Amino acid sequence: MADTTPHRLITDPAAVATPSDEGSAFSLESIQHTYDYVIVGGGTAGCVIANRLSEDPKISVLLIESGGNNEDQLMAQVPILFGKMFKTEADWEYYTEPQTALNNRKLYWPRGKLLGGSSSMNAMMFTEGAPSDYEEWVRLGAKGWGYDNIKPYLRKIEGHVLHNEHPGTTHEHRGDKGRIQTGYSYCGAIAKDYLRACTNNGIDYNPDVNTGTNPLGGTEIMSFIDSKGRRSSSATAFLDAETLARPNLRVLIKSTVTRVLFTSDPKPRAVGIELALGPQEPGRFRAAAKKEVVICAGAINTPQLLLLSGIGPREQLDKLDIKVVFNQKWVGENLRDHPTTGSVSFRAKSGKTLDYLNEPDGAGPALQEWMEKGTGPLTSNVAETSTFFRSTDTKRHLFTTKAHALNVVEDATSGPCAPDVEMIGAGIAFLKHGAEIAPSGTSIFTIFPILLRPQSIGYLKLRSSNPWDKPIIDPKCFSHPNDIAVMVRAIRLALRIGRSEPLAGQLELKPHSTDKEDVFWPGDADPDVITDDEIEAFIRRNAETNYHPVGTAKIGASPSEGVVDPELRVYGVEGLRVMDASVFPNQMSGHPTCIIIAMAYRAADIIQGVVAH
Repeated sequence: MADTTPHRLITDPAAVATPSDEGSAFSLESIQHTYDYVIVGGGTAGCVIANRLSEDPKISVLLIESGGNNEDQLMAQVPILFGKMFKTEADWEYYTEPQTALNNRKLYWPRGKLLGGSSSMNAMMFTEGAPSDYEEWVRLGAKGWGYDNIKPYLRKIEGHVLHNEHPGTTHEHRGDKGRIQTGYSYCGAIAKDYLRACTNNGIDYNPDVNTGTNPLGGTEIMSFIDSKGRRSSSATAFLDAETLARPNLRVLIKSTVTRVLFTSDPKPRAVGIELALGPQEPGRFRAAAKKEVVICAGAINTPQLLLLSGIGPREQLDKLDIKVVFNQKWVGENLRDHPTTGSVSFRAKSGKTLDYLNEPDGAGPALQEWMEKGTGPLTSNVAETSTFFRSTDTKRHLFTTKAHALNVVEDATSGPCAPDVEMIGAGIAFLKHGAEIAPSGTSIFTIFPILLRPQSIGYLKLRSSNPWDKPIIDPKCFSHPNDIAVMVRAIRLALRIGRSEPLAGQLELKPHSTDKEDVFWPGDADPDVITDDEIEAFIRRNAETNYHPVGTAKIGASPSEGVVDPELRVYGVEGLRVMDASVFPNQMSGHPTCIIIAMAYRAADIIQGVVAH
């Protein structure tokens, strides 16, 4: 019987699972801790599903998270500090294989390792993408996940607070009763000047890119922020004190699920999980699931767990002596990310950016304002503004020069109104994932070009059968020539925007700069002089992730087309579902957080039989 006494967070696995010896034979009868549902991963999706399923007091739920409590992390509360969580205990700190197209560099991939997952450590950006992205999913086999299916859930999850400075954002297109709060963070004057400069380059101002009508244009970014100026995450929204007090919900933190347990007669069925405290801790613990195991471990950990549990390509599993439960070629394949070119940094006039916050005692007044009022520059999410445009729209945007012929790009978007490029405008330096600050005595305005629709597709594989070994991650970043071509156009446009008023009046540009090692190159480079080859070389030296891996356990219409069916059930077995970014059939043209939360909310309805799929 599951313990149903009221509780908060649990750190002792013996309180919710049955001790067992590592490698011991599995016997369902030997497991004394049984729940209706066991959810693996208390991240962006897992918190939502745990909340929804435990709304029914007759249903018992165990949620297991590898990381710690989000409330223990100040940086998870102060919006501008999200980058300070990178390479800490709150980060899985993954690294890719050397990327052939990027001068054989290994890329750092941060992923949230705490309650709320990456929703507790990202830039808090609420963007839904284009409606045609979802319709493309349907064409790829994800029946029932079109925009009309997901839109009601995008509104259900959201509690939007209207803002006097944003009259163009109304409740006609926003949710106002949902658990996760949205609004607008701090936006500095120079970032607003960036949007005005964009309008002079064919990127119209759009007060709300999340209406389902027009995802294109420049906008102040809607963010996951509450009325007190703090981050609103899956954990703060769906694992609040009232939810944690439910006697039918148990939440175990700082424990990692090492495999899913199956019975095999007559068909493999997931009946529980095995977990451990860590690689140096002896023993294992097991918990049983009467109804289902739901994996919500993210686009890296979900395929890793499936493979460790025997679901994946037979050839890979046989080499590692892992018993094959179901031969499934798609597990770990179809890895897609949102890569960036790296920061394009412009020298700003003194006092025009937030770089002063990094000076000794520079953040003192801002910290006091945030603590007392929940306002001010510390509520900035860094990515204060952004633009979404199509690299093929040569009538609106000047991507070429008189001296250089227009490079050729293919349209990789999901539809004629969908963007393939995003360019963030940030009134602060963001170098090396925020690890480096502006050079002493300087201020930086950053344009951050992001490829939304990459054609480069990678994979994830097990490094070994040891669950503590990080997997092999190879996104093959910028390996497709069209990806480079699109971003060459984007950077040239970024340089033009930097030379357009009113933004240009806030910058100090050095004409015809050629010092490619300088932090302000290519920002100082003349867009009519710099060559495509020079821009391409910059991308290969500086490209990084924008933190959005998806697709490694994708939805498909059949086992030959995907890992899970449209109801998120894992093909080839019973009693096992997946819900996180790994199920995306293709990459979206927006940031995935709100999409994952909305899908998880709907997934809970599917699991409970509330909606017919």
